[in-house]
Amino acid sequence: MNVNIKKTKEIVLGPAAKLPQQAFVLNNKPIDRVRSFKLLSVVINDSLTWDDHVAAICSKASKRLYFLKLLKRSGLTTDDLTLYYQSVIRSVLEYACPVWHSSLSAAQIDRIESVQRRALCIITGVKNMNISERELPSLSERRDEQTLRVFTRMTNSVNCLHHLLPPQRDTFILEKLHDHKQYPVPYARTARFQNSFLLYALRTYQ
Repeated sequence: MNVNIKKTKEIVLGPAAKLPQQAFVLNNKPIDRVRSFKLLSVVINDSLTWDDHVAAICSKASKRLYFLKLLKRSGLTTDDLTLYYQSVIRSVLEYACPVWHSSLSAAQIDRIESVQRRALCIITGVKNMNISERELPSLSERRDEQTLRVFTRMTNSVNCLHHLLPPQRDTFILEKLHDHKQYPVPYARTARFQNSFLLYALRTYQ
């Protein structure tokens, strides 16, 4: 494989990122070391938190609110404005959400929800409007539904992610257990692992 040095970045993850590291060299050229990078439009940083990703999607979605304002001034109906929001703005806030939904902090959740509140304010002209009045579920609820759908597909043996699940419990043993989960939940030594997609799904959706 030919490696494009200009497009190749190095990132040191976890506690090791705080320690001095020797520069990585490829073909006698140093590789740029970064603190965050975008992988398939998902921003990953060296502390393995979602601060940078949340900031990126909120910034991108907030810029599109300007076009929502222009459409409002042009006289589009509330239904058309809502459709624009769902298609062009909300889709940005939900991209690849099963990957990061379970690891969000309360502050990050509120920051994402604030974008939807601003959009509703533009669409309806009413500040601090209750989301249920527009029949729009919270973004947190929608992320949870999408995460459930991904996990449900994973339980199908032909799914490409099925191998990530732990071995299923024997039916005979399962009937004797107080915990009737079909898949055992692996022990998590760290909070980061415990809040990862797979463990969150195994705890929540069985």
